[in-house]
Amino acid sequence: MIRYFAEHPTAANLVMVLFIAIGLIAASSVKRETFPVIPADEVEVRVLYPGASAEEVERTICRRIEEALEKVKDVDEVRCEARENVGTAIAQMLEGSNFDRFQNEIKTEIEAIDNFPDLAEDPAIRQIGLTDFVAAVAVSGPMSATDLKAYAEDIKDNLLATGEVSQVNVRGFSDHQIRIEVAAQTLRQYGLSVDDIAAINRIKLQEYGDPEIATRIAQYELAYRMQMSVPDLTDLTNEPTATFEEYGPESKKKGTFANNCIL
Repeated sequence: MIRYFAEHPTAANLVMVLFIAIGLIAASSVKRETFPVIPADEVEVRVLYPGASAEEVERTICRRIEEALEKVKDVDEVRCEARENVGTAIAQMLEGSNFDRFQNEIKTEIEAIDNFPDLAEDPAIRQIGLTDFVAAVAVSGPMSATDLKAYAEDIKDNLLATGEVSQVNVRGFSDHQIRIEVAAQTLRQYGLSVDDIAAINRIKLQEYGDPEIATRIAQYELAYRMQMSVPDLTDLTNEPTATFEEYGPESKKKGTFANNCIL
């Protein structure tokens, strides 16, 4: 064939023109997407359970979610991660199924669960998989973990400020922990007890859904569980009366915020 086209250059030119014409005709029908459509196939169910250990979340949250999702059609896989204070389940849909029906069935089954713990918050159900991984940036340096995280957060802010990046996640660091200290004199000045402060935190958590507030409450409840695991350390029978008076009447009741402050 090479010899033929070498001997007949006009034929080669005609074939080239034919290919160009076919390309121009097909160009108008080629599918073009500036932002490719990513078909949805996963739904996340997230339940906050303040103060619960990972084992409690697994037993009282994850297992009940998994049992409920067994009734949903077109479920390909269910994964549930139990962590302190929160349980997160992800249901993956079978390929080719109707996603809207799939999501509605999950919502119906989850909302029908009536035996979640009293302190557990209402489940949050949302579609996931709307974004795709693009790149990972490793950050390291001769500094403390706190400073390194702050530096990573600065990089995150700079990337988002460009307007060309929609989402940046910082991973590999522990969550911030907040410690609240209120002087006893200030409490007496406003007629408050330490448990009143804890109640305010809970109200603000419900009002704003601020994860930092949830962290405060979780720290208090985690400390309580740790103290209860060593009974001898929680014995306050020899504590001076002045100490109880300083922290208010609730300080003599085990499990209260004021009592934990003394411990």
